[in-house]
Amino acid sequence: FIKTGFNKDKIFVSGHPYYKLQVDSPLQFSLNNVLVLTKPMNEGQFGDKVQLSDRSHSILYLFSLEKVLRSFGVNSVRVRVHPGENPQWYYQYINEEFFILDNTNLKKSINNSTLVIGPTSTVFLESIYYRKNYLVYEPGVYGFDLFNHKLFPPFDGSENKVPIAKNEDELSQLIKDETVVDSSILSDYIRTPFNLEIIKKFI
Repeated sequence: FIKTGFNKDKIFVSGHPYYKLQVDSPLQFSLNNVLVLTKPMNEGQFGDKVQLSDRSHSILYLFSLEKVLRSFGVNSVRVRVHPGENPQWYYQYINEEFFILDNTNLKKSINNSTLVIGPTSTVFLESIYYRKNYLVYEPGVYGFDLFNHKLFPPFDGSENKVPIAKNEDELSQLIKDETVVDSSILSDYIRTPFNLEIIKKFI
């Protein structure tokens, strides 16, 4: 917000009572029970420039993930679609024996996983919070994603704490090396403990 010209004096960070950071345990990383997130097309424009997108890239994203994961002997994964998406649209094109729909609540979904792979998403923070490694997979070129949207930190490769894959070879290498996120990134995005006084002064 500050980089786009927003007055930093008008930004107040209270935290959230939901989060109590305890980041002592290592992040789990194995291919035993992989959770994959879809890459949905944005429903609206986020600037004053028109950006053309192709919805089929959501399908290509999953095809790409399937190719990489099968190369490691993975025969099936759980797939979680964005709440604004229709899973039945995906199943017109993807292999439903490989991609098994997961529509449980988010906490249970992550806790049942041994690894989460997905694009730019707030689920990244949830996954790290519940001690599951999140591999960021954002294929694209010149700093733009599959839908021609510009990538931003920490999903653009500029944050050393968050390794990302921009193509299938890089994703394969991250899996091969069992590369994990530096979980201290949580402290950069989530304030703890929750500070209710910040909210009270505006009531």
